[in-house]
Amino acid sequence: MSSTDNRSLELIAVTSTFLCITILSVGLRAFTRLHLVKWIGVDDALIICAAVAAIAESSATIIGIYSIEPTEYGLGRHIDEQLPEWREPYAKAILTTNFTYTISATFVKLSLLAFYIRLSLDTTLRFAIYVVIFVSASFGISSLLAAGLQCIPLSMLWDSNQPGHCININSFYFSNAGIHILTELLIYILPMRTLWKLHMPLKQKLGLCGLMGLGAMLIIISCYRIITIRDLLVSDDLTCNNESTQSLSLANSSLGNTVTPLMWYTIELNLAIFIACTPAFLAFFRHYLPSIFGGSSTQSNYQASPHRSSYPLGSITRSATHTNKSGQKMIVTAIDRPCFGSDNNNSEEMIVISGSGIQKKVEVWIENKVLKGQS
Repeated sequence: MSSTDNRSLELIAVTSTFLCITILSVGLRAFTRLHLVKWIGVDDALIICAAVAAIAESSATIIGIYSIEPTEYGLGRHIDEQLPEWREPYAKAILTTNFTYTISATFVKLSLLAFYIRLSLDTTLRFAIYVVIFVSASFGISSLLAAGLQCIPLSMLWDSNQPGHCININSFYFSNAGIHILTELLIYILPMRTLWKLHMPLKQKLGLCGLMGLGAMLIIISCYRIITIRDLLVSDDLTCNNESTQSLSLANSSLGNTVTPLMWYTIELNLAIFIACTPAFLAFFRHYLPSIFGGSSTQSNYQASPHRSSYPLGSITRSATHTNKSGQKMIVTAIDRPCFGSDNNNSEEMIVISGSGIQKKVEVWIENKVLKGQS
């Protein structure tokens, strides 16, 4: 196979591009939280951990192509271009991508779920969120264990001639991908009902739901990866094939080396981190570009909500008159305010910074006033 078919540069370009997107996204989120919101939550810490693991995953992918020397390890080259001495360092690099991808994907899920916990006080929803947290964490841990125990001894990944055994690759890939898609689907569906019940203009509701709807892109990518798994298992050239499922195929192939699936792993992972950071983008741009994205306001123009259990995010004033025992009328004024303060009404990022869900408080004062016609 001609070296002109080498797809190494293609993989490096995709990996580097999406790695930059992750670094910029998480950096912008951290800046917004620390300097604008001046508050950082568990979900922020988790997404930072996810970004660190994603950087490690991308680095391991590039190392699979070039070592420190640099010597190419064969990632992106066809099987007839591989050298025997590339097998072990390449296998270790791709095994590292397997671990770091799983760690990063798990942290992204946990970050989103931690954000949901701060978003709602609904007991049923919070219970469902905790269940999905348990499932996601358990799935991540089990995937790491499976990757570490896929072959006994693990050195069979680069030396299949020694005694030992490996797990059923086909079953692992399909079951792993199926559970991953299921947890993603649950995570992006969970908050829809709560977001829709928020008392805010329809445009903002659709915007919030649209942000969560971006998760559909990740689910589509995950489904596509199942197709790549199927095609990989019948491929004769696993070293430069367009389909792969990372390091587990190493034990049963010459180098288990692939390009397109690794690129889709990278795209999916970094896109998930980007989506998780989008609420911070809204707060950032509304602060620095209020004329385009709309700034904060202390006044609310919201209309009455059709939902019995919802209420305005902005402050509203209600007044009523009351006649005391002496026959004098008084004006009683009550103002409903969000618990986080009155100057952050318009930002989806601000409505949950209290860490206790979306709440309100009522300020009441009584004004003694002799109304016209009363003496």
